[in-house]
Amino acid sequence: MPETSLPQACIRIREAVAELSRGDSLVTPPEVLRAHLEACESCSRFWLDMRQISLSLDDFLITAPSELYPNVRRSLPRRSKTAGVRLVLAFALLTLAMALMAWSWKTFIAPSTDMPPVTPGGAPGDSTDKADKLASNTPPAGTCTTKQAE
Repeated sequence: MPETSLPQACIRIREAVAELSRGDSLVTPPEVLRAHLEACESCSRFWLDMRQISLSLDDFLITAPSELYPNVRRSLPRRSKTAGVRLVLAFALLTLAMALMAWSWKTFIAPSTDMPPVTPGGAPGDSTDKADKLASNTPPAGTCTTKQAE
């Protein structure tokens, strides 16, 4: 028969009983809980019902056989202990190969070109003297270059 209204003390005690059944730590002191359960028949029944439910649920819990975990662990592929060493070795070989390529380019390929280096004034072999002579012979803009008869 459902109880429609409970006193505030019974509500707090039932919350404490629920906490106990869940395995939570008690907020209500154990002596207060014990004293109320001895005095209140309704809350005492509630406590017995919760205890019975908890015990029934414990019967349904399935525990794993002790050999399950070792068998599962044995069936998993073993993780290689040298995986980290292999990664470092691969990175070192890649770095070495890149350094060797850069050295061979600088040593054998780049010096084999016979062209002189490009200067900032123009293409290789251009003389900047010719350009300077042409610039000095040109009159400023807006001046007449024809000679007039006197």
